[in-house]
Amino acid sequence: MQFNSYIISDTKTALSIPVGKEFLSTNFKSKAFTLAETLITLSIIGVVAAITVPTLMSNMNKQTYVTGLKKAYNQLQNAIKMLPVVDPSCYPSVNNCLDLSIDDKFGDDEKMNLQNASVQTFAQVFKHHKIGSTKEECGRALPYHGACVITNDGMIYSSYNNYGMTHLNVDINGTKGPNKIGRDIFTFVIENNKLRAAGDSYTIGYHSYTAPSTYEYCTTEYVNNDTSKGFYDSYCTGKVLREGKMDY
Repeated sequence: MQFNSYIISDTKTALSIPVGKEFLSTNFKSKAFTLAETLITLSIIGVVAAITVPTLMSNMNKQTYVTGLKKAYNQLQNAIKMLPVVDPSCYPSVNNCLDLSIDDKFGDDEKMNLQNASVQTFAQVFKHHKIGSTKEECGRALPYHGACVITNDGMIYSSYNNYGMTHLNVDINGTKGPNKIGRDIFTFVIENNKLRAAGDSYTIGYHSYTAPSTYEYCTTEYVNNDTSKGFYDSYCTGKVLREGKMDY
């Protein structure tokens, strides 16, 4: 076997390394994966991806919904404060501008006109917006009568009266899916000119709700059944805002 010496000075040999054919053939042989081993590895990676990727995507979507709800909540708070400013008839109660559409003393045409008028007023508190009046424009946020406000960031707002309480709906990603209450559609109520999340504690007239016990109704079962078992998934609004997450 031959040796090559690497000299770093005139008198000292720093290192001697064997470079003969015998050494190369016995010490530097590489072993490649077989086709079977490669296929097994790819299969394992595929199974792990199939299990984890949907969960990761779902969590990312949920976090997007949480962020959108927080943004909508802040926008609606500002809107409620500005309503009496843009229209003095909203004072002393913003209900004067938001809940006229469902008053039983009005016919359907009158309700529609009143709702359109209230939407026009409500829209003035948003700098950039347009008004929609069809299911295609408003999606599930469309109230019983009238129109909706569509802001430039894609959110859709509408108001209506239910059992004497003024409600505000927001679809945080417009007409995009999943269009489910408790996922991308959330409900608020107006209590003494203040915005309250559905499911949070509030008392309006003979209606009284106490949080957080009502949060138990905000479950995956209710949300995925798309309100088929009741309206309790609207309580997800208070749950998400209070907890800062969407764990259902």
